[in-house]
Amino acid sequence: MAKLYELSTGYKNIEYLLENGEDNEELVAVLNSLGEEIEDKAENIAKILKNNEADIKAFKEEEKRLSERRKALENSNKRLKQYLEDNMKMTGKTKFKSGTFSFNIVKNSPSAEITNANIISSDYKVLTETLDKKAILQDLKNGKDVQGAILKQSESLRIR
Repeated sequence: MAKLYELSTGYKNIEYLLENGEDNEELVAVLNSLGEEIEDKAENIAKILKNNEADIKAFKEEEKRLSERRKALENSNKRLKQYLEDNMKMTGKTKFKSGTFSFNIVKNSPSAEITNANIISSDYKVLTETLDKKAILQDLKNGKDVQGAILKQSESLRIR
């Protein structure tokens, strides 16, 4: 069985011969036959695409479910750790060993806590530039010349 690119190449070659004066019923029959084989290949590829899309959707749903489960476990661990720390502080037992684990409440490295970002000097602010691509697209569609941007029209295959 021929591959799609082989069928397409053969189709284009025969089409070229017919366009350049070769008038042969056999060539027309081969061209029609290749066209049907290409359509069969396209049908099979579309089936694979639909199957893959279903798998992708299932994977995304599973990723979401697993992410939610992971976040729930992270939150549970955070609450349990805080619960243990609070009770250790309340009882004054801030350092001890059990059978398997050692427990110790320690001071963390200093960190900066922002209490009012509006009054902090601009020396500490990092500016990031982002382009408003929607506005650029709209201006280009309206015929406005936007330096550094062009209106691009692409094509894609749609299978229904």
